[in-house]
Amino acid sequence: LIKALRKILPGTELSATVLPCHLQHTEEFSELAAVCDYFVLQIHSLHKNGDSWQIMDKKVALNAWNKAKKFNKTFKTALPLYCSRVDGKYIIPDLNFTAQLAKFANKSGGVIGFRLGISGDRDGIDLNTALAVCRGEKYSPVIFPRWEKHPDGANHLFIRAAGLFPVKVRIKIDLPENIVEITDCDTFNGAQFNAATGILTLTLPPNGEEKTYLWVRCKNDPLLHKFTTDIKEFTIL
Repeated sequence: LIKALRKILPGTELSATVLPCHLQHTEEFSELAAVCDYFVLQIHSLHKNGDSWQIMDKKVALNAWNKAKKFNKTFKTALPLYCSRVDGKYIIPDLNFTAQLAKFANKSGGVIGFRLGISGDRDGIDLNTALAVCRGEKYSPVIFPRWEKHPDGANHLFIRAAGLFPVKVRIKIDLPENIVEITDCDTFNGAQFNAATGILTLTLPPNGEEKTYLWVRCKNDPLLHKFTTDIKEFTIL
């Protein structure tokens, strides 16, 4: 097929996307690689491993990448930047591992990120984090809280995330005890809040979206927006 395409598309760069299992056929794959300008090694897919689902198997990915290098042909590595849902549960890739692999892959032809962040994509991450992971930089997700004064006098907490999928998380809401004394509070969008411990449990909004999760009324009516900081420590449930 590639040879036939070369005859009708002279001067066009041609490549083939392959899976780890294709590399096992050494002779046949060598013939394919030889007639391509480069190939793309896709090491991600939703698959079941025993009783659990995975986006990318680390062992399979590393073995395939090392095997691909032995063909002495330029290749790009297709890496996962998305999650999938199975029976209502999110299956997410290890983006720390993805970033580490991207660091090496960039030295052997480059990386293809699947898929780059688009606002409103429930199963993706934001573009800046996606690009950073593709460059092999440290995976650094963050949660952005924002307080807003509501006309009824309550303070509403809005949350946006970068580098995270719409998973359930537990975060700590730290407010200065000598200034803020909560007198009344409740939650939105299925969140749960323990006023005594400051622990807020919620499902993050999709990439590019912001949702309100909590309202509080406080003694002395402080300006809570002055205490808003990025949340880098959280627990994925």
